[in-house]
Amino acid sequence: MSNNYNIPFRKILLFFILTISLVSQISAIIISEIEINPANGKTGKEWVEIYNDENKDIDISGWSLWDGLTSEKKRYTFPENTEIKEGDFYVVEFSNVLNNGGDFVIFKDDNGKIKDKTENLKEESASSKTWQFCNGEWIFDEQTKENDNECKKESNDEESNAGNNVNETNDEEDNNYTGEEIKNINAPKSLSPIKLGAKTIKSEENKELPIKKYAIYGLIGFGILISLLLFFRNKKYKTEFK
Repeated sequence: MSNNYNIPFRKILLFFILTISLVSQISAIIISEIEINPANGKTGKEWVEIYNDENKDIDISGWSLWDGLTSEKKRYTFPENTEIKEGDFYVVEFSNVLNNGGDFVIFKDDNGKIKDKTENLKEESASSKTWQFCNGEWIFDEQTKENDNECKKESNDEESNAGNNVNETNDEEDNNYTGEEIKNINAPKSLSPIKLGAKTIKSEENKELPIKKYAIYGLIGFGILISLLLFFRNKKYKTEFK
């Protein structure tokens, strides 16, 4: 009876080990902050910030940033030997690429697999505020390009103002591009990658959000619980057999 019992136990143990291995390989590089409509309008710089929430350095050579509501367009490809250190982040600046009236930003690896994708974000009025990923959602708040995301909870009215306060002059200008200007938009200009210092994304209570670590701890705890249950069950069977 003991030998028959060990077969399912070994299968469960093998499954647990494989699960832990797969979770540990998950890349936790995310889009952490986006400036869609800078305070200086067309003369300002739009930018996308990428954050490495992994516990190791990650090479993102050949990875890319895309955007587009109806059709995706590649906006930037990370050059060779581009590495984001553990807990570090990388900012890409460009001009007049993101759609103020609503846009997705997509982050893909060198195989074209989507690593992260934002919601449909819009900022129709130029401002110093940005969209920031906090506590599992996007909030609209004062930009934190070189600092931690504050992750303050915005009221629904304040968040909606990012899309409802329409700047009619900007809209008219956006719709009056010539064919040559549209071509230039599709091939973004003045792309300037900037490597900044380490950044920690914080929750509403100003705590770190190591989401992947929580998953690992949960799996470890689950594995320990299963192991204990099987141990006592096996002990019970041995006692009955005697």
